[in-house]
Amino acid sequence: MQAYLSESCCCLLRGAQLAVEGSVSAYEGLPSEYAWGRGEVGSVRVEYAERLRGSGLIEPILALRERAVLGLQEAGEGRYAFVEALACGYVRSIEANGAYDDFKVTGLAHLVAVSGSHLAIVVAFVQAAMVRLGAGPVLRGAGASAFIVAYLVFSGLAVSAVRSAVMAVVGLCSVLGARRSSSLNAAGVCLLLFLSVDPRSCTSASLVLSAGSTLGIIMFSGLFASWFGKVPRPLEGAVEAVSLTSAASLVTQPYSAALFSQLPLLALLANVLVVPLFAPVCMLSLLAALGMGLSLPFAGEVAYCAWLACEPMQAIVRALASIPYACVPVSLPAWLGIAFSVGAAYALWRFWPQLDAVRLAQLLAVSACACSLAAVLLCFAASQKEQLVVLDVGQGDAFLVRSRGSAMLVDTGTNDAMLREELAHCGVVSLDAVLITHGDDDHCGSLNALASVVKIDSILLAEGVRDCNCEACANLKDTSDNLRGSPEIRYLAAGDAILCGSFTFEVLWPREFADEGGNADSVCLYGEWRRSKSSEETSAWDVLLTGDLEADELSKVVAERDVSDIDILKVGHHGARASLDEALAEALSPRIALIGVGAENRYGHPSEEVLALLDAQGALVGRTDVHGTVILDFSEEEICVDVERGGASGTMAP
Repeated sequence: MQAYLSESCCCLLRGAQLAVEGSVSAYEGLPSEYAWGRGEVGSVRVEYAERLRGSGLIEPILALRERAVLGLQEAGEGRYAFVEALACGYVRSIEANGAYDDFKVTGLAHLVAVSGSHLAIVVAFVQAAMVRLGAGPVLRGAGASAFIVAYLVFSGLAVSAVRSAVMAVVGLCSVLGARRSSSLNAAGVCLLLFLSVDPRSCTSASLVLSAGSTLGIIMFSGLFASWFGKVPRPLEGAVEAVSLTSAASLVTQPYSAALFSQLPLLALLANVLVVPLFAPVCMLSLLAALGMGLSLPFAGEVAYCAWLACEPMQAIVRALASIPYACVPVSLPAWLGIAFSVGAAYALWRFWPQLDAVRLAQLLAVSACACSLAAVLLCFAASQKEQLVVLDVGQGDAFLVRSRGSAMLVDTGTNDAMLREELAHCGVVSLDAVLITHGDDDHCGSLNALASVVKIDSILLAEGVRDCNCEACANLKDTSDNLRGSPEIRYLAAGDAILCGSFTFEVLWPREFADEGGNADSVCLYGEWRRSKSSEETSAWDVLLTGDLEADELSKVVAERDVSDIDILKVGHHGARASLDEALAEALSPRIALIGVGAENRYGHPSEEVLALLDAQGALVGRTDVHGTVILDFSEEEICVDVERGGASGTMAP
């Protein structure tokens, strides 16, 4: 069951147990694949929740963590969000203020999520303290192992941290066995343990990335560091950061780029600048959190010092993330990413005696120039196309319009990775405009992620959004105001025109806001594609983009604007039953109907009734749940329809 809680339960941390009362709703009439795929059969609307306190050794640590997070939130009023993430593994605050996205864009997300780097710093600190106290090797190993377990619980038992902790404990246990520590053996033992305990983890992308980065560091960080030779002491931290980052990235970055559909181009520079600051910031944050959790004197002062220490790091990350094209979308099959990593690692391991720093620098420079030139040529070729593309972003809308080097995106969907992959596949790295039809999450949920990988010149919103105080519109305005790159925000009213190359769009709806930014207030566009040839105007193709408008509102649009016999119709509200009726279908009589919808969605979109109405009009239907990405190529003679998979392809003549 998926539980919906009230705002009073906002600080629920991993390990918390609740006794709840509420109403249960089963997902009825849905494909069984949906329930099994999500692991859900229904939802619970919680009306009352009571926090239960457990017993045992870890309960005091869980309670300490909760007091630490709440204490930092109350003391800092949002200022200590980064401290919460570093010390307690609590990332909600840093996600809410948008700072987490900056770390992802610059390839530094591993510093925010508690992982091996945090454990290494903490264990080193504990070991140093125990040496000062005169503890022997066995006592130091046992003490560090106990502290690691406590720290794992305190930091939220993140999967990546658990894996790193197991490897660290295995290494520490070598002391008890009177054997020398071997990182490679420890990594191997950990992998065997994880796969034995949970065989399903062999398909875990997180495990692949964790094991790959560890393997890369063990195998290649020493080699990379040796190429620099002897460097002045002030540069040792930068050399170490470059070596560790390069070694980990060599093995994991191609697969990571394929997995998340983005490539942080400034990751190496970001690690060089930030990693040397990380150790003191991490320890100060942990001390501040422990002080808050234990209500120690001067805990507020320590937290303030931790915040001051965090500020230079965050300022560097913000500055790097604001650089255009700091991160770009990519479309790469996972198998190809893994193959590239394996090939690069093997080549380096096989030929490293003959490879020196100068030759490597030359090779990297030539490769970078070749890749940059290829990317520029591909993006230029893609920008010259005359297309309307229905991007497959799951249960949501995202329509790309491009013509004569201009590009506009209508809605973003809510699946960040799918949107990035689709844009990369289309060769899009900049957009003249992003139009959001209304504030529903499945139409604008990926707006912030979009700005992380694509340069956006302007955001287009309905005029009513400016003065609407509903939660959806307020969130949409706030997201637009704080987007990376600070694009211009333009508010649209009925009658306004939008130009995108050979496309001219007119805003037909809303006349006024009557649904607090809901479906009935969706921006509806009537567009014409008209390509000039010499001095003569050719006949136009027309298109109607409806957002989530349903039949009642769309009928008013048709009556007021006398819209009929549409060449291309974007079916409203993902083809819901209320999106179209018989009279409206006959009036519009679309030749091509487009539906953005997720496969096996729990809403039952598109409805059989709507599909039957479109079929009765003889419309060629392109839907993302069946056909994947749908591409319409425009020319004076015809519109060519191409799909990613199965059926619906064809041409349409004037």
